[in-house]
Amino acid sequence: MGQVEFYKRRLIRLQPMVVLGSVIGAALFYVQAGAFFPKIAETPVWQMLFVMLLGFTLLPLPTAFDIRGWDEMHPLNGPAWSLFFEYIANIGYAVVFRKLSRRVLGVLVVLAASMLVDIALRGERRDLIGGWSLDPAGLHIGFARVAYPFLAGMLLMRIGKRIRTRHGFAISSLLLIAALALPRMGATPHH
Repeated sequence: MGQVEFYKRRLIRLQPMVVLGSVIGAALFYVQAGAFFPKIAETPVWQMLFVMLLGFTLLPLPTAFDIRGWDEMHPLNGPAWSLFFEYIANIGYAVVFRKLSRRVLGVLVVLAASMLVDIALRGERRDLIGGWSLDPAGLHIGFARVAYPFLAGMLLMRIGKRIRTRHGFAISSLLLIAALALPRMGATPHH
């Protein structure tokens, strides 16, 4: 089985979870009505069901289909924005990235890291929050958030330098807990 066929099957296999996420989002849609989601109360059922059906495709929806009021590309299945960018990265791998040399891949990793650091340090909000909106700023953050880890992981696998750590799961868990326990850094006020 070739690489392209492998990724086609993988994408098809993940699709039922996308459908289930949209169905659960639709089932609980009107429960969320209130101050945080101003458009929910005025959204007719037919429009919500139409957005649910479009959500099954994982295609990003323009702001005209925003039914919650937060300019999300997947209003009923919020985390699907991340999966959308991962799908694009996997398609990029199947079509282009797997053919690149280590040197070119290394240059792309440095560029992707630079883009991510630029957003974190010089961006409008000085953080990496975003990517779920189908506007230039959201797409820029979304592609930056997927490009570096995806390409760096590819480069590490190509080089063959895997870091073996005893108790790696426990150490990673503690580091993750510490990172999530830290307060927000930076001078930007909370909104």
